[in-house]
Amino acid sequence: MFYLNVLQNQRILLALGAGFLLTLGMALAYLDFWRPRREESGAAPAEGRRPGFTGWLVSFVPWALALIVAGAGIWGFLYTLHKVVYPPNW
Repeated sequence: MFYLNVLQNQRILLALGAGFLLTLGMALAYLDFWRPRREESGAAPAEGRRPGFTGWLVSFVPWALALIVAGAGIWGFLYTLHKVVYPPNW
């Protein structure tokens, strides 16, 4: 019985979940935008030592944008995998 009720109201549950995620994202973005900037360290990095790819990427890409891109990539992979396992019956 519960499974039938969940299936009947899945759009409502999806809308509530999306609203929760958007609210959480806005709250985290608000906190991230208004925090004080980090102080740059006075010591210069040693010659020959460069930051890794993730350190370089995080230095100029906001976390929200990186999260959106990562989420879209994961969703695309899972959606493709789902369509491979359960192909549409046209």
